[in-house]
Amino acid sequence: MIGGDPQDYTFGGERVELQVGNANIFREHVTISRGTTKGGGVTRIGNDNFFLAYSHVGHDCQIGNNTLFVNGATLAGHVTVQDFVTLGAFSPVHQFCRLGRTRISARRR
Repeated sequence: MIGGDPQDYTFGGERVELQVGNANIFREHVTISRGTTKGGGVTRIGNDNFFLAYSHVGHDCQIGNNTLFVNGATLAGHVTVQDFVTLGAFSPVHQFCRLGRTRISARRR
């Protein structure tokens, strides 16, 4: 189910989106929810990502490029996954978490 309603008690049928880039692979039983108005209204998935069976991307998640979601990897809502991240099999990620590189402050560059 790609682009289904967000699994959020406050969702009331508002117009919300799922934006998906190019060359993504979605295997069997993958679920990806659209955003919610309180979370910006958009779930985004970049390019060249691979979602194996039973992976789940919750509402308002932001997925970069070249990621791998192994079977059953699950994101709650509002999670950011940056480029080249691999989530192992059956790995749950709590809402509002970030996976991948941290930002480098301007002073440390």
